[in-house]
Amino acid sequence: MNFLSFEKFSLLENKNLAYKDIFGKEHTHQEELKRSLVNGLLSILEEEKHISEKDFSKIDENISLIKSVLNEEHYSKAEEHLQSGRRMPLFYEMMYEELKEQLK
Repeated sequence: MNFLSFEKFSLLENKNLAYKDIFGKEHTHQEELKRSLVNGLLSILEEEKHISEKDFSKIDENISLIKSVLNEEHYSKAEEHLQSGRRMPLFYEMMYEELKEQLK
């Protein structure tokens, strides 16, 4: 087994998103899970609404919209999905379908 396979395997086994960045700031698993969910939904919204990645005001508006719609139940579902080993992009798509009307 080469090093890359081993590293990938151990990351899949861990399923903990917590880390320390290069500046020494600790990022908790919960913070990163929430950030991941917001970014995943934002990516879908950018595509659906044809928002340019350079249109920072629209991106900020959509981030606020996403955060206002999400609640602890959504984060719990994301945690379950992550821990089950399923692909998170699939979860973002399912969550978008569930929240589509609220994200208009």
